[in-house]
Amino acid sequence: MNKKNTYLILLLSFFFVLLLGTGVYFLIQAKTDSSPKYNVDKYEDVTNWCDTSTNDNQLNIDCKALLLEIRIIDENHSCADLQVITKENELKNISICENNEVISYSNDVLAYKKLMPVDMVFTYDKGNDTNDYVLSSVSTIKLEESYIQDIVNKDIANLVTLDPKTTTIQNSVDFCPAPEILPTYISQENKNKYTDFYNNNILTEKEYTDLYTEEFSTAFLENWTNPTIKILFGCESSSRLGYKTICKNVIGDEYENTELTALPSVVSDWNSTLNTDKDLINLKNISLVSDGMQYKQTHANYYLPSIIDYLFKFISDSGSNQIVYCSDYKIYEGLSQYNNKAKIQLEQIRTLTATNISTASYMCLDTLDKKIYSKEGIYLKTLNTEDTPVLHIYNECNNLYQFISNE
Repeated sequence: MNKKNTYLILLLSFFFVLLLGTGVYFLIQAKTDSSPKYNVDKYEDVTNWCDTSTNDNQLNIDCKALLLEIRIIDENHSCADLQVITKENELKNISICENNEVISYSNDVLAYKKLMPVDMVFTYDKGNDTNDYVLSSVSTIKLEESYIQDIVNKDIANLVTLDPKTTTIQNSVDFCPAPEILPTYISQENKNKYTDFYNNNILTEKEYTDLYTEEFSTAFLENWTNPTIKILFGCESSSRLGYKTICKNVIGDEYENTELTALPSVVSDWNSTLNTDKDLINLKNISLVSDGMQYKQTHANYYLPSIIDYLFKFISDSGSNQIVYCSDYKIYEGLSQYNNKAKIQLEQIRTLTATNISTASYMCLDTLDKKIYSKEGIYLKTLNTEDTPVLHIYNECNNLYQFISNE
């Protein structure tokens, strides 16, 4: 083979590889970036976050969102602050500020609770250029119940596929709603699978006693080296199961003079989505102290009022993320009948959660007053908030219970 032929073969091979690479690139691009692209004059992000459709000379974008606030700017202008639930089930913040001729709210939206689930439809008219659109209206209505009901069904269908062995927290499923209180809109197939999942995984009263015997035999300082949580807020979960021998409903008057001298009021990193070993140790000990105050049987290490001050000092010294900070709520709630500092701290947790509502996680959302915040919105926001694997089943179960029960 002469040099000319060799050169020609090499050149053709180069172009073949180049053509093949270009084809693969555009194929990957088509798969990873399949969303239609529109040039809109306002709120460009929603074209990727939400469902889009076109008809005639209009572009319609339908967004499901949680309404945080409606702000009246003047008699002709208002702003709606929202968290959009994207197609990927992420929460994205957005503020829609428009003339009242452009943005409209249904009457039930105007009487909203914070986090109310809403349906926002953006309508754009086609401009002079082929793919340019100009905003003409934004309509905001309350999200249909059928949408949320469909999500609850999907949530239950997903929950029953989870393996409780993936978490160390043995009472996670006990936080789920009992099968008999499931709403009528849950499909029969989901009810049957859920009932089996629930009955096969809840703990017996004896298992609670055995777990507490083991946990309370370890001293407070020894537990400070072990991040493994075996039982989490067991008095609450055992009460849901109707067990009477485990815990009292209220703490005794021996806690009346608790000084609360070292309140853990500092959140070292509110926006942290991770739970370090330190955070899990703090959460474990908050749970054991909370349960130790209510546990009926004789036990050591976690029943003395002074242990609360020890616990709070450790958390204050080491700092906490928001999940640890908000779980203190369980202790303050019990002490508030005796202690004004505990009442103040309860409100402080609620205030900080409300101030940071867009980044609040499940443990903090649990503290919100449902007279002010939409129960449906809390459910949807919790469902779309990332959590730690060890807490995932607890979070899923507790979120369903809080939504479905009448509490």
